[in-house]
Amino acid sequence: MADVDGTALEKNMAADGITTCAAVIAMVAATEARSEHPLAKAIATWGKSLQDNSTPGTTVETFESVTGQGVRATITLSNSRKYSIWIGSTRFITQSGDGHLPSGLAEFESSEAKRGRTLINVAIASSTPRPLPVLAISLSDAPKRSSARAIRALQDMGIEVNLLTGDARETAVVVAQQVGIKPEDVWAGMSPKGKATVITELIEKEGSSVAMVRLPFLWRGHFGFM
Repeated sequence: MADVDGTALEKNMAADGITTCAAVIAMVAATEARSEHPLAKAIATWGKSLQDNSTPGTTVETFESVTGQGVRATITLSNSRKYSIWIGSTRFITQSGDGHLPSGLAEFESSEAKRGRTLINVAIASSTPRPLPVLAISLSDAPKRSSARAIRALQDMGIEVNLLTGDARETAVVVAQQVGIKPEDVWAGMSPKGKATVITELIEKEGSSVAMVRLPFLWRGHFGFM
C-alpha cells in the first residue's frame, strides 16, 4: 500500500480569494474515492484523515478516469460553489503539452522525484476556464523486497529485464536501482498505449520470448505473456 509522503500547496492557489486548502483537500479526497487505482485509494484515505467539522461538504457531480493520465471531476461544495478538478500527471492537470507548473510545485516535484517518489498533481478551475495547478502530492510506493531477488534470478538466467513506467525518469531510475535494473533499461513517462507499443516492437524483434510483468507482483507468479 502506498503512503502519502509529503505535499506542496501553491501559495497563490486562492486566485479567486475564496478557495481554501481545506476545500482543495476535500475535493481531492472525494474525487480519488471514486477511483479504483491503488494510489488514488491512498490519497483518498490521506485526505479524509485531515478533515474535521470545518471541512466543507462535497458532492461529486461528474467523474471521468482517463487511462494513463489521471481523473477529472466536477464538484459542488456545501457553499454551492462549483469546481472542476484534475488529478494526475503534469500534462494532464495543466491541459497543455509542456506541463508547466508554478515554480514552487515544480521544485517540490523535482526534489521528490530524486527520492524515488511518485508525484500526483492537482489543478482546479472555478471562475477561470483554464486549470490552475494548486497541489502536488508525493507518495512512497516501495517495491516488494522479493522484487530484487526475482529480477536477479531472471538476470542470472540470461533474461534482460526492462522497466516501463508512467513515472518521471528521475523517479523511475531510483526505483530501478533499488531492484537491480540498469538506468539504460528504464522506459519512463510512458502511457499504457506507449507500453503496448514497446512490447509489440520487442515481440517483433525478439519473437515469442517476451513477457510483461507488473513489478509489485514479482515473485507471486503474476506473469502476462504477450
